[in-house]
Amino acid sequence: NNPAAGLVPFHRRYQSPATLQTRAARDRDIGVYMQDSWKPTPRLTANIGVRVDFVRRWDDLFDVVRENGTAVGPRLGFSYLVTKDAKNILRASLVRVHEQVMGRDAVTIFGADDAASQIDEYDLNGDGRMDVSIPTPGRTNTLAGYEFDPNLHQPFVDEFIVGYRKQFPGQMSVDVGGIWRKYQDNYAQLEINGFWPDGPNQPFGGWGRVDPARGATYQQTNNSWSTLNYRALEITVAKNMSHNFQLLAGINRQWQHFGGTWNPRDPARFIQPNAFASDKLLYMPRGNNEQNSLPLQTGTTVHTYGPTWQKYSMRFGGSYMAPFDISTALSYTVLAGPWSGPIVDLLPVNDPQIRQFGPDRMPNGQPNLLATRMRFVYPTRGEGQVQAPAIRTMGLKIGRIFRFSRRQVEVAGNIFNLLNAGNYAQYSYSGGNERFNTANFLQFRNQQPARGFQLTMVGRF
Repeated sequence: NNPAAGLVPFHRRYQSPATLQTRAARDRDIGVYMQDSWKPTPRLTANIGVRVDFVRRWDDLFDVVRENGTAVGPRLGFSYLVTKDAKNILRASLVRVHEQVMGRDAVTIFGADDAASQIDEYDLNGDGRMDVSIPTPGRTNTLAGYEFDPNLHQPFVDEFIVGYRKQFPGQMSVDVGGIWRKYQDNYAQLEINGFWPDGPNQPFGGWGRVDPARGATYQQTNNSWSTLNYRALEITVAKNMSHNFQLLAGINRQWQHFGGTWNPRDPARFIQPNAFASDKLLYMPRGNNEQNSLPLQTGTTVHTYGPTWQKYSMRFGGSYMAPFDISTALSYTVLAGPWSGPIVDLLPVNDPQIRQFGPDRMPNGQPNLLATRMRFVYPTRGEGQVQAPAIRTMGLKIGRIFRFSRRQVEVAGNIFNLLNAGNYAQYSYSGGNERFNTANFLQFRNQQPARGFQLTMVGRF
């Protein structure tokens, strides 16, 4: 409380070695794709295909196999001309698509970010002397062998689409489609070093199942306990260029929810077992994000980032070729505002609900992940989420074509965000869903760009 009193160190960290290589991996994906088209009747066309990927991923730091699996993705589909004039078409498809092998996905990033050994020392009473020393051993080849599930494989999406397209007079068409999609076997981290309780509201048993000197130690695996489920209705209206007028509109309304249950080692499974359900923000679908839904620290991004799960979107666009070679175009987009994520709050420091899970730190000095003060405020994660205002964007283009014999020059002015709307696409990463966080609770980030103007000139010859 006295800025002039000088400085007293309260935390020192020693790391050995001071510098080291933390990532080196080799990935291989050999894919084979076969497809055939079959036309049993003049109106019916069927498509049958399969893609097989042979994936092997190798860690060069510890010489261990990260992944060695085979991904089989069948594809089935058909289109049927309901009327002979092809103005009414029924279509459907059923596919399984595996995630691509990337250089920045969960498998590549996992397992090599803290390979050095380190010692953390803390001064508990402010006298300048370190009272507690907590060692964290460096990762070794022996431990690395536990860190990758031998059955690890690429996540996949099962998708079913059915749609109907009808053409009307005046070059107008309407397409209505329904989509059912399920994200399965996403990448996940499973804690393997703790002695976890047999059920909810029981104390944590401590660390040491794999290494007595360590705390939480995770294994890269596939999520077999929960799925991300997506349903959507999509409507597309199009008018081809006739009478110098063109129109395109797309409307999407989607519904999503979690299926299944908690990660077997997620603290929330033991603290608030009935809060799993959510039908709003489901966080990112790329995995490695649900191993700790009630963390010890605050200001995390695990609950607030989910641009995939917007309630609806509406997109409209039109163009008109006016007399005297004047071209005009207008676009208007309405995107549902983001969800806040599940609302959380902190229990008082000495609340007995915390103590029932054991001490803050276990005998080896590592933290007890169940001794967290954080709780979901509402009975489930979906209840109580706040939706931000819709994001509305209008664009306008006005141009004129100048003709010089067989050459043309078009000069146009484009205005982006004509109405200068200022809504946001995301809630704050630093605790936007934390009710106790007075600085960031329900605060936004990623605002719409301001109104802008662009002048273009195009020559055609």
